[in-house]
Amino acid sequence: MKLNRLHIIPLILTALSGSISLPCNGQAIDSLSVSDRATKMESYAIAFRGEEWENPALYYHYTTFNWIDIDLYANSNDKGAASLKQEGDKETNIGLGVRSFVILSDHDRVFGSAGYTNTKQENVMWNENIDWATIAPYVTGDSIGGFLKGETYYFNGGYAAEVKRWTWSIEAGYRASHNYRDKDPRPRNTASDVNVTVGGGYRIGTYRLGASVDFQFYQQNCEISYLADKGSSSVYHMLGLGQDYVRFAGNQTSTKYHGTKWGGNIGLLPTDNNNGISATIAISRMSLDKKLSSANNLTLLNLATSCIKGNVTWMKEVKNGEFVAAKANGNYTTRKGTENVYGEAGGNSYGSLIGTSPGINISNYNFSVEGLWERQPVNGKMWGGAIMPAVSFNRLQSKYTAIQRKLETSSVDAILKARLDYKQNKLRLSADIIGGYSANISHAQMLTGLNQSKSSAQALLANIDYLTDSYGLAGFGIKGSYPIAKQYDISLSVKWQSHFYNKCGSTNYIACTLGLFF
Repeated sequence: MKLNRLHIIPLILTALSGSISLPCNGQAIDSLSVSDRATKMESYAIAFRGEEWENPALYYHYTTFNWIDIDLYANSNDKGAASLKQEGDKETNIGLGVRSFVILSDHDRVFGSAGYTNTKQENVMWNENIDWATIAPYVTGDSIGGFLKGETYYFNGGYAAEVKRWTWSIEAGYRASHNYRDKDPRPRNTASDVNVTVGGGYRIGTYRLGASVDFQFYQQNCEISYLADKGSSSVYHMLGLGQDYVRFAGNQTSTKYHGTKWGGNIGLLPTDNNNGISATIAISRMSLDKKLSSANNLTLLNLATSCIKGNVTWMKEVKNGEFVAAKANGNYTTRKGTENVYGEAGGNSYGSLIGTSPGINISNYNFSVEGLWERQPVNGKMWGGAIMPAVSFNRLQSKYTAIQRKLETSSVDAILKARLDYKQNKLRLSADIIGGYSANISHAQMLTGLNQSKSSAQALLANIDYLTDSYGLAGFGIKGSYPIAKQYDISLSVKWQSHFYNKCGSTNYIACTLGLFF
């Protein structure tokens, strides 16, 4: 999809916002200057309750003013050895993103987003697919690999309405991606997903209770071709921890993935977003099949991903524009593979399905505690700032019982973010810094039968070095913005961040964004 197809989005949103009259009860806050509204939208405080807004019925209460945000961005992340081989060691992105929230009346809201990204990954190994995070570790791979070029575009929109104590909403979105390489081996991947979320809420005293359900339909097609006269190299269907499906190795170069996902969310939100306790709990489950389209759509395996997560957040606005807050988060995710076993082949057939075998089993635990103090430079204030510390515990367990292999690793992370804001006349400047350390506190592995001379084994060992390494983190960002014609706020920001690993070297991330807010 080309960028020019998205040119119309900012024009539509601009026309829409210009044709809407604000409700009477929103006049006081919407009378804020565009600079103050942009400051509130960029604050740590508005994002601190982020999980609650996953229910679009609660998102109805996100802000009491209209806004549209358009960003043109470019970034580069040079990771070197501190990377998963299947994701490459360097990635660059150029893109456009649009978000909006529009108050139609006292009881109606519409909101949405759209975007386009052009991506290039370099030195991708043992992975010829797209969407690694969704289908891992069941990718198609080879020993050659190389760069991958790709594009992604997405759009989603929602509507929410309030009737007395009730709020209801619906949100839908579509995302499509493709990537390719114009050098042997030449994968051509296309992936898409459709998401639909339906939510409701009910006001009980000074709180709102909300619930939502969501569905996702996912598919990916992959075709690998060769143009070299010397013929093709072997293609492998990876099973995790250095293992591949030996029977189907060779020239099975066409695959596809079909998946469905469902989820639910229950949330509690105070009627005053800035004061009180909020909480959410969410569950989801995705079932994904990998098929060999070059072998009569034979189903090779299934991956079931389950997740449960929750959080409790407390926030208080001690003064106008000054906040203190604390939050506890928990997340538990499992990924379980089931491999199909087929009988003896005959003719063009791979035989009938005779059973299944347990495959990879991956568990990830995460628990974190965060704090926040923030003073926003609004309502004539010249100075502002924020401090946000966080501590987390992470544990990863990956087991492949059938071949007696496993990896277990745990880490503790401590991160501190800080911001300094300054406003003088129309000019607004902000500086952010981040620092922290991740300490690996335990590590155990068993790699029975692994032939370390093989390329796939070397990639696995390099991934383990990365996942079990300790590192320090440092970064900073600078942003300047200036209002134009009292309706628009134009901004420019740059950001740099680096990880310093004990064994895997360092990473270097840099980003630049040109923004327009109105």
